[in-house]
Amino acid sequence: MGKLASPIHERRFAALEILAAKYKGNERTVYDFYLKNTHWVNNWDLVDTSAPYSAGQHLLTRQRRVLYRLATSQSLERRIALVSTMPLIRAGQLEDTFAIAKILTSTI
Repeated sequence: MGKLASPIHERRFAALEILAAKYKGNERTVYDFYLKNTHWVNNWDLVDTSAPYSAGQHLLTRQRRVLYRLATSQSLERRIALVSTMPLIRAGQLEDTFAIAKILTSTI
């Protein structure tokens, strides 16, 4: 797990940047690792700089049920769910983004 488990924010940030850079489009291990360690992605900037690349990019051509699970969380995973849809938005796939936004706004 390395630096991602660090109590130091900047180390977690660097670890997430490296993880996102390692994702080249089909690395299930990067995606799985990211989702298993979301408790370390515990600040908005960590989410915003990692979720689209370590999770969202992977979901462009895959099942997106995980985003709905994250959206119903009681943690920053809610933000991960929505920010992960950025690659989907760029690809013109808006349905999941709107559905997740509806979930998030209904729980405010």
